[in-house]
Amino acid sequence: MAEQIPQKYLDLFERKSLAFLAVHLNGDDLMVNPVWCDWDGEHILINSAEGRVKDRMMRDHRQVAMCIADPDNAFRYLEVRGTVTEISSQGGSEHIDKLAKRYLGVDKYPYRKPGDVRVIYRVRPDKVRGMG
Repeated sequence: MAEQIPQKYLDLFERKSLAFLAVHLNGDDLMVNPVWCDWDGEHILINSAEGRVKDRMMRDHRQVAMCIADPDNAFRYLEVRGTVTEISSQGGSEHIDKLAKRYLGVDKYPYRKPGDVRVIYRVRPDKVRGMG
């Protein structure tokens, strides 16, 4: 069942806040990576390139966890456990450009490789806990 992000933490999605995303690898192993994140009012949006390990694992294991840290105070954070409810390449290139504007201050994502297909993962927050 979805939980709402508390109003007092919504600013994290408007700033250069990194989400430390944990995904299952095969077996019992986990992988944690810092990622850019966004909020559409209902889902946390993560963007990656199709075919990467993170992409394959989020397709295979839809349960994820993340900690979104305040860039000015790491002791203020939002912990989210959620479910990847949708994976789509539609709008993926535009979305990574939007994130590049926020995180890097540039209009276009500068690390695009030829042939990259950008993918948006919509994560429904199932359990939310804020600190600070």
